[in-house]
Amino acid sequence: MATLVFVLEDEREINVPLEGLITLGSSEDNDVVVDDATISAKHAVLEPSHQAVMCSAT
Repeated sequence: MATLVFVLEDEREINVPLEGLITLGSSEDNDVVVDDATISAKHAVLEPSHQAVMCSAT
């Protein structure tokens, strides 16, 4: 299974399996929460398919 890997400033890694829709944003109800004032509450959606991953701004 494909995995999205975030590498943080302190070099920790966060691994997110690419299964179904994945939401990113500053709101706590996202799959990936980004604590940054420049990121909107519902910033983006990742939609994995068999061949690719589509990223849509919300």
